[in-house]
Amino acid sequence: MKVKNDNKRFQDRLDRGVEVYVELPDRLGEEVIVLCRTLDISPAGIRMNIDDPLPTAVVLDLCADVDGDRYFLKGEVKWQHKVEDVLETGMELYDAIDSDFDRWQQLFLVED
Repeated sequence: MKVKNDNKRFQDRLDRGVEVYVELPDRLGEEVIVLCRTLDISPAGIRMNIDDPLPTAVVLDLCADVDGDRYFLKGEVKWQHKVEDVLETGMELYDAIDSDFDRWQQLFLVED
């Protein structure tokens, strides 16, 4: 289901629950993988629920699983706020050389 463009996004978004694995560096230099679930997705962003806050203004590696296809993406945490008891996080996706950004864009093409 497509949602009209409100808030600060310049693109329409889809109400779609997708599993997203976020790679976080920890203080010892190791990597920690955190599982999140999106509330909606767009060609250049995602809004998701997460249990613990993410660092803002940091570009992180993501892996989104959409209908069994994996998309390796780079995203920057733009905002976080609590909605009732849930922490919502907004990330902007970037077109990085080592990402599936172009393939991700194909998910949003509408055929006439």
